[in-house]
Amino acid sequence: MSGNVGVNYGRQGNNLPSPAAVINLIRSRNISRIRLFSPDSDVLNALRGTGIGVVLNVPNPDIQRIGTDPDFAGDWI
Repeated sequence: MSGNVGVNYGRQGNNLPSPAAVINLIRSRNISRIRLFSPDSDVLNALRGTGIGVVLNVPNPDIQRIGTDPDFAGDWI
């Protein structure tokens, strides 16, 4: 059986490995997709150029505004 594997990645906690270390581990396991529970610039920078697909959660208070305000959506991204 073959297919793509993805992981959920959150940054709440203490004594967490660095984003670069986590992304290196993900790459070493041939994981091709990741879901971030909240946008984090350090994680996004670690993912840059890896080819790993990313899904970003949008915080509930921002959902409606992202859908109705293109400027806000652009700034959020």
